[in-house]
Amino acid sequence: MEGADDHVVVIRDQIPLKFLDDVLEEGTTREEFLHLLDSRVFFWATPERLLRLLRGRMYRKTPQVVLTVDTRSLIEVYGRVIEVSPYNTGSAHVPSAPRRGKSVFRRLDDFDYEGWRAKRRKADAAVAEVTIPGAVPDIFDHVVRVDRFPGPHFPDVID
Repeated sequence: MEGADDHVVVIRDQIPLKFLDDVLEEGTTREEFLHLLDSRVFFWATPERLLRLLRGRMYRKTPQVVLTVDTRSLIEVYGRVIEVSPYNTGSAHVPSAPRRGKSVFRRLDDFDYEGWRAKRRKADAAVAEVTIPGAVPDIFDHVVRVDRFPGPHFPDVID
């Protein structure tokens, strides 16, 4: 994007994580799990999941800027390190939820897509999160659209 290097972007943290220690995999400490979450860039796998977040009680009244990226472009550059999860890893407050820990994120080649697809009974529900460990310093090379969400309505495209 033209002029992208001239701007500083601050990514805000999500709402505070409600956390139950018994949702952690054996051998994973709370600190290790939080570091695992904090050390990666997250992407929503489907527009429906993104809109569910944006329309949620905690976010619907706060303007949000959403970058839509070209998936093919991102995979061409980061495919060897991209990891996915079948569920929202930051939702660690339900005792019956799947355990969270080091094994949650899987590289694309190691992810049981067909297994999760069958379990969820929808092709687009197998992957909840797409992550890149570390950073994506060239994110603007992959951005195809920038939207501002003023609330629970349709987005305004930013020119």
